[in-house]
Amino acid sequence: MNKRKLLLLLSCSLVLSTVPFQLVGAEDSSVEESTEEVATDEVSENGVSIKMAYGAPHGDKSFSVTYVVMDGDVVAKALIDEFQFLADGEAVPNSDGAFGEGFAEDVILASKRQNDEAYSANMTEIAGATQTYSASMDAVQAFAEGKTLDEINDALEELDGLEDDASPADVVSGSTFVDTRGYLQTIVDVAENGFEFTGVESADLSNAELIYDLQPTSGDSAVSLVAVLKDGDTILAAAQDELQFTEGEGVPNSDAGFGEGFAEDNVLISKLMNDESYSARMAEIANATQTYSESLTAISQAVAGKTVEEVEAIIEELAGLDEDGNVADVVSGSTFAETSIYLDAIINTAK
Repeated sequence: MNKRKLLLLLSCSLVLSTVPFQLVGAEDSSVEESTEEVATDEVSENGVSIKMAYGAPHGDKSFSVTYVVMDGDVVAKALIDEFQFLADGEAVPNSDGAFGEGFAEDVILASKRQNDEAYSANMTEIAGATQTYSASMDAVQAFAEGKTLDEINDALEELDGLEDDASPADVVSGSTFVDTRGYLQTIVDVAENGFEFTGVESADLSNAELIYDLQPTSGDSAVSLVAVLKDGDTILAAAQDELQFTEGEGVPNSDAGFGEGFAEDNVLISKLMNDESYSARMAEIANATQTYSESLTAISQAVAGKTVEEVEAIIEELAGLDEDGNVADVVSGSTFAETSIYLDAIINTAK
């Protein structure tokens, strides 16, 4: 990629996005209002879960993944990352394998969080950014945490009403993003309609951490996105999905600027977004007996409430199965032959 094209790629990403938000696994776009009162103590009475979805909150050159943990009607934790094709930097896992064959020539797929220093330097050079990407993103997340969705929606209206010379930081302290509104909106959308990974039935979330990482998959043709909610060494909930270049509905902005980073005849998909079609191919090629999401959910439920050490013991038990052994006898509900790989991704993230 020449310098002019890289500058265009970065500068275009500063334009406010008009691309619709895309949800992963939402079975019903309607959301019923809860009539239950918020718990008066620190323990969630609604069960603990992580919701996730993909969107396009910032221009058409990238797409986002957002994770939200709710405590009643309050956002307890939120985490956002974005992916963009760049000329250089730290590429996502398996970029040096089959997964990287889906990239156009002279670009790599990069996580903006993992490339915070370099990406922030480009933001400063090109757009006059005054702080790092992660600092502004962390400010957006911190603003949402502890607020109800109604309170966040009020802030969205306030951002909409800002004068041209006003700063988003006047509403969301610490955020210098032009598209602060877009990032806040993704948090609301995911909380309402994102794909949900259930965890423990109840937990004190006051000391919980939401951790996110990218992990290699069993082969080299995909990359796994993993989020873990933990308290100390105990996993409260875990969410996981994989990105792969294959047939299906592309991630947000695949038909726009982001898609210019694809090699010819390639499209980047989320397996959860394509659960029905991807699962049908699994059934045809590998005789899968249930959907991708069903096995993935079973794995997440298997680790809920367990320590890293206890999950490692499960992996050892799976390794000890003989040829006639059944993975589902160890991890109920999972038919993945390589269930241990998905468990590894969770504990590697938790560590």
